[in-house]
Amino acid sequence: MKYLLKGGRVWSEGVGEVRDLCLEDGKVVAGFTESAADRVIDVSGKEIFPGFIDLHCHLREPGFSSKETVKTGTLAAAKGGFTTVLSMPNTQPVLDNTWEMENYLRYLEDNTVVRVLPVAPLTKGRAGKELADLGSLAKLGIKFASDDGNDITNVALMRSALAYATDHGYTVLSHAEELALADGYLHAGYLTRDQGIPGISSSSESIAVARNLLLAGEVGAKIHLCHLSAKESVALLKLAKELGIQASAEVTPHHLYFADTEIQAFDTSYKVNPPIREEEDRLALREALKAGLIGAIATDHAPHTEKEKGQSLAAAPFGISSIEIAASVVNTIFADPALIYQRLSKGPSQIIGESHELKPGELADVVVFDPEVSFTVNKEKWVSKGKNSPYFTKQLKGRVVLTFRGGQIVYEQ
Repeated sequence: MKYLLKGGRVWSEGVGEVRDLCLEDGKVVAGFTESAADRVIDVSGKEIFPGFIDLHCHLREPGFSSKETVKTGTLAAAKGGFTTVLSMPNTQPVLDNTWEMENYLRYLEDNTVVRVLPVAPLTKGRAGKELADLGSLAKLGIKFASDDGNDITNVALMRSALAYATDHGYTVLSHAEELALADGYLHAGYLTRDQGIPGISSSSESIAVARNLLLAGEVGAKIHLCHLSAKESVALLKLAKELGIQASAEVTPHHLYFADTEIQAFDTSYKVNPPIREEEDRLALREALKAGLIGAIATDHAPHTEKEKGQSLAAAPFGISSIEIAASVVNTIFADPALIYQRLSKGPSQIIGESHELKPGELADVVVFDPEVSFTVNKEKWVSKGKNSPYFTKQLKGRVVLTFRGGQIVYEQ
């Protein structure tokens, strides 16, 4: 199939320029005439990016298909412009052996519309007691490891995990959290003080960030910090880079969009881990993102059932569903297509060690984004099974209108 995308601004190799983009047999090609195209699509006034890459999402299978499936999750990802997603290992069972991982990889082949890269657990069962068999899993092509949702509390074991992962070519995705300081539901701030709600302090994150960065530096590991939320963590990341530690980081759309002064204390759609923090934290995250200190925006897409989220603040699970509107949230905040390209396409591709550019010969993973259209986020049009989103009824600006994965249309508005 030959597609000619006509008149859009194409972002590739660091710049955006208005030109036609031609796709043929799943690849970007140098060009052909309109008469040679099977379909000509006018994308004038729109931004054309390499497909977005989500370094952090939860597809919930196996074990939790009432929340999400790989099919519904990847359909939602395609709607959001994501053509590659890293799927976290908090499943049941945890895929910590080659037999289960091989079965999962085969299952993905027939049930996804975008590429899914599974993340291996660092420890067996994500229990933080014994290292998973990362050597064997690496032979299946797995390149990322994390006990996401559970930081390894044993310092010696965490250092061993970083060293073992490094020996087998992994990047460790660090959920940095000191659990002894994280026994709460919202950020420890004015909401928790005024309402008597148990709070989660910024130090619960930043202490663990410091520990994990120092351990990674000691063993020479590549470490990626997941969902940074605190200004202290940003400062520690800057110091780590100055010390030569191989560290990268991500921030979520909700930590960029919300501050704790804007959320409702007992609305569980805002309950997320790490929690939405203060205005100073939000500003620090935005500045670090613009400066490139934080190199990627990742969704931490965490779908739950409405019944689960309909419980009390104490009983409801942590998590926000937002993968299908992530770029819209970012555009609403920054109105900067260069930043969208850098932090949703180029930055994440560099972190996973791949090249994704819109130049001849590259795989045709492409997203077309209209930066000017405004819309109200509508629960009835939500693709993900997880309806747990604080964005419903919010006005956003900019939306994905077309997503190609390997030259095939996987989403069209």
